[in-house]
Amino acid sequence: MPVWLLFGAAGLLELAVTALLPLPAPARTALLVLVAWGLTVVAGFCAALIVHPHVVDQSVVRLRYGFWDELILPRSAIVAARVTPRTPTARGLCAVGGRATLSPAGTTNVVLTLNRPVDLNGLP
Repeated sequence: MPVWLLFGAAGLLELAVTALLPLPAPARTALLVLVAWGLTVVAGFCAALIVHPHVVDQSVVRLRYGFWDELILPRSAIVAARVTPRTPTARGLCAVGGRATLSPAGTTNVVLTLNRPVDLNGLP
């Protein structure tokens, strides 16, 4: 999220600078449209990270990485959960050697212990 907020701040600065440049009207308009489009994309990514949180209900646990990845685990497969801050080697959703990690910001803080292997929705 901090990186996206920095991109948004840079976009706002770019918007102000573009408006002040001594350019012909069509070129200035084209640049302003491109900057506005970039700000819209940044706002969309920030909203996706906020609007798609992890969800725990009676039958499943949905672990989400924005709108990019989602890991669905049946609650019956979860034996224990503990809070342990870690820094995985890969970002996003990754499965290696019988261990899966979901790290939206390059870190994860919840460890789930499963009682059986679980299909990770087609994840390699």
